[in-house]
Amino acid sequence: MSRLKEFIRRTTATLRTLPDYLILGTQKGGTTSVYEYLNRHPQIVPNQKREVHFFDLAWQRDLQEYRRYFPLRRQMRIRAETLEKPAMTGESSPYYLFHPHCAARIAESLPRAKLILALRDPVDRAYSHYTHNRRKGREKRSFADAVREEMDAFPAEARRLEEDPATESDLHRHFSYVHRGFYAEQIQRYLDRFPRESLHVVRSEDLFAEPRETMNEICAFLGIDPMPEAVGFSAHNQQAYPEDAEPETRRYLRDLYAPHNDDLGRLLDQPFNWS
Repeated sequence: MSRLKEFIRRTTATLRTLPDYLILGTQKGGTTSVYEYLNRHPQIVPNQKREVHFFDLAWQRDLQEYRRYFPLRRQMRIRAETLEKPAMTGESSPYYLFHPHCAARIAESLPRAKLILALRDPVDRAYSHYTHNRRKGREKRSFADAVREEMDAFPAEARRLEEDPATESDLHRHFSYVHRGFYAEQIQRYLDRFPRESLHVVRSEDLFAEPRETMNEICAFLGIDPMPEAVGFSAHNQQAYPEDAEPETRRYLRDLYAPHNDDLGRLLDQPFNWS
């Protein structure tokens, strides 16, 4: 964002809307694709920045700082009047699902927000997260070593973040390969504060295999028309792995996640069929 645009957005923040929906996560679960696909819909007015990270990394700032990333209320009204249909805007910050304090913060500021989650097989998600960090140059360890060290170090780091809401943690944010896959406990934080009908959960595998059908379900949840037939659905952020995860590590994770996946299915009354 140029300095001039930044200045304009800051000075017009009080004239801007807040988001109608948030794409909460999960990281490496297709959230970029959901965000980009929705922005191709005529009833969606894109925001300025996909991952705003307000409720996780910038919570100490005033809510007006958040508004600057979203369209003017006048712009939203014109779009709705032109289409004679509701217009919406939103953002996608996948750390919102995993961060322990985001559910309470979002409920306080956006109690009527619609919340979208794309959940991927947690074993595949963990390895995709790991390879993402390898490509970024953040990760030098083997996947097995990274998993083992995370399982040792993460609980203490999670407690530190729970006890001090202002703290930030590289381990929690960037190297939580395994723990981000414990979806049920993360979603429960939102269900404790939002009605079930405020959350729409899709399997990432369905999004990848049947993007139009899956996106039309999301559109119905948001209360907008189905995706226009002219809209294409090329995948975003899909990259081939240079090698597969070590079989022993995959088996360890598959066994580790099995009871958590069962908890998730019961919590949402929705099968996920990861095995």
